[in-house]
Amino acid sequence: MSYDSLRARIERVAEIATNLTNDPNAPKYHHVVPQSYIRRWTPGGKGAVRSVRIDDGRGKLVGPRKVGGVEQFYRLEADDIDQTSTPPLVVEVLLEVFDKLAKVRIDELLAAEPGPVTDVEMKRDLAMVVAAQMSRGQSFRQEQLDLLEYASRQDPIEHSKVAARIWLLSTGQSLDDETIEVAAAQMREKDRRSLISQDHKPQAIQLMMQNFTKLIVPLITRNWAVYCTQTPLLTSDDPVVVIGGPSTDRRVKPGNASAAVWIYPIDRHRLLAFFRPGISPQLPFVLDAVETYEINQEIVAAAYEKIFEHPDDDIASTITVPPWPVVPRAETVVELSRRPTRWFESAELPAAPVSRWYQR
Repeated sequence: MSYDSLRARIERVAEIATNLTNDPNAPKYHHVVPQSYIRRWTPGGKGAVRSVRIDDGRGKLVGPRKVGGVEQFYRLEADDIDQTSTPPLVVEVLLEVFDKLAKVRIDELLAAEPGPVTDVEMKRDLAMVVAAQMSRGQSFRQEQLDLLEYASRQDPIEHSKVAARIWLLSTGQSLDDETIEVAAAQMREKDRRSLISQDHKPQAIQLMMQNFTKLIVPLITRNWAVYCTQTPLLTSDDPVVVIGGPSTDRRVKPGNASAAVWIYPIDRHRLLAFFRPGISPQLPFVLDAVETYEINQEIVAAAYEKIFEHPDDDIASTITVPPWPVVPRAETVVELSRRPTRWFESAELPAAPVSRWYQR
């Protein structure tokens, strides 16, 4: 997708979203994973998918239109938001653009042989799709709400001084009191002017869009490869999974930049993997039954609430993971940044999946 094409689509998005503002038939059920994506786990792209709740194992067959979403999840609405300049459904409509792009590009990947992905346009387009998927789900939303709640408990002046001191130190500037005061005041003013609203939900959606743009270049610069699997894959309501690697603490979420590999199931038997620069995709580009089980376990463990599988498969019942741990409210930036995984309180931690990926 060229820059001019993307700009034209964004302008069209704004027009569509404006027209939907007062439309009683406007979409209310907002998908955190696209319908077209979920259909890849239905028989022949039609019918139902099995949706399974991880914590209690309860499953049911559901059509793609009513699975993988939350009511009004992306609706931008607050007393201090002008609907004429910021239509409530602008984000939902924008995500539909990426959903259509995803269908086209993933179809092309599935038509090709497994192996490295080097096509520049393919990587550029799918990087936008994957970055959007990483930012649009309930897990990321909760992280942003936690961040906003933490920030609301801090003294704004002292908080800005800490941020200013960190920024001045990282850029090699003076750390005298006057310079810190000026930089902190500028940061507070910038934050005030840049906030879309004082309400946390619109702020979280705004942070989602900012995070999405920051992920695109790091994604493109990774080494991509498609792997096929000997046994079926499942997927989830948070299908892009970040794997730190064998040397990282499995009890906390790894950082995106340092993680060895990010994975994204693109259909029942294909997995798209993004390796950190310096790690080359390993032959063969086929995952055996054990490796596929490890990947499925990783997908289940990273899911927010639900997994989705083909009705003919019975993968969910073979994988057990702990529930999300209940942790105390973060009182420091360090505590806030150490996001726990489902393995946070486990005595035995699973090894990072597909051990051959990390061998030099």
